[in-house]
Amino acid sequence: MGDVLNIPFGDNAFDLVVSVELLEHIPEKHTDKALKEMARVAK
Repeated sequence: MGDVLNIPFGDNAFDLVVSVELLEHIPEKHTDKALKEMARVAK
Protein backbone atom coordinates (compact mmCIF):
# COMPACT_ATOMS: atom_id res chain seq x y z
CA MET A 1 0.00 0.00 0.00
CA GLY A 2 1.26 3.46 -0.83
CA ASP A 3 0.33 7.05 -1.44
CA VAL A 4 -0.38 7.77 -5.11
CA LEU A 5 -0.23 11.47 -4.31
CA ASN A 6 3.41 11.12 -3.23
CA ILE A 7 5.06 8.19 -5.02
CA PRO A 8 8.48 7.58 -3.38
CA PHE A 9 10.46 7.25 -6.64
CA GLY A 10 12.35 9.69 -8.79
CA ASP A 11 11.22 11.20 -12.06
CA ASN A 12 11.20 8.82 -15.06
CA ALA A 13 11.83 5.80 -12.82
CA PHE A 14 9.58 3.33 -14.67
CA ASP A 15 8.93 2.33 -18.27
CA LEU A 16 5.28 1.68 -17.46
CA VAL A 17 2.81 2.63 -14.75
CA VAL A 18 -0.25 0.39 -14.37
CA SER A 19 -3.33 1.47 -12.45
CA VAL A 20 -6.11 -1.08 -12.05
CA GLU A 21 -9.29 -0.16 -10.17
CA LEU A 22 -7.54 2.72 -8.41
CA LEU A 23 -8.83 6.05 -9.68
CA GLU A 24 -12.43 5.46 -8.65
CA HIS A 25 -11.22 5.37 -5.04
CA ILE A 26 -9.37 8.71 -5.24
CA PRO A 27 -11.42 11.74 -4.19
CA GLU A 28 -12.19 13.88 -7.25
CA LYS A 29 -10.24 16.82 -5.84
CA HIS A 30 -7.06 14.65 -5.90
CA THR A 31 -7.50 12.96 -9.30
CA ASP A 32 -5.36 15.45 -11.26
CA LYS A 33 -2.55 15.25 -8.69
CA ALA A 34 -2.64 11.44 -8.76
CA LEU A 35 -2.43 11.32 -12.56
CA LYS A 36 0.39 13.87 -12.62
CA GLU A 37 2.31 11.89 -10.01
CA MET A 38 1.94 8.66 -12.04
CA ALA A 39 3.09 10.51 -15.17
CA ARG A 40 6.06 11.95 -13.27
CA VAL A 41 7.51 8.54 -12.41
CA ALA A 42 6.86 7.13 -15.91
CA LYS A 43 9.46 7.56 -18.66
